[in-house]
Amino acid sequence: MTRLIILITVLLAFGGWSTGIILEEGYWGFLINARDDPWSRQVLVDLVLTLGVVWTYLRHDASQTGTPWVPYFVISLPLGVIGPLAYLIHRQVVVLRRAER
Repeated sequence: MTRLIILITVLLAFGGWSTGIILEEGYWGFLINARDDPWSRQVLVDLVLTLGVVWTYLRHDASQTGTPWVPYFVISLPLGVIGPLAYLIHRQVVVLRRAER
């Protein structure tokens, strides 16, 4: 249960922070920075590579646990780590429900 609470807290905190930035700067604000700044481009490429690695493992995990992964993968395309966090929350709920049986 502790893991679930941590995941939900991180998702809500990061999601709220991200929403505030998007409302202030616009959804494409980071890409404008990435166009003009080498460090921002590096962070963008790093994010894409990291999500690729994360989804390689989460897809494997989903096949073992029977947890759907495609909706969360689609969410991660526009929202980044929010998709994997939501997947991990769903997965943890599935694990906790199985443990109750």
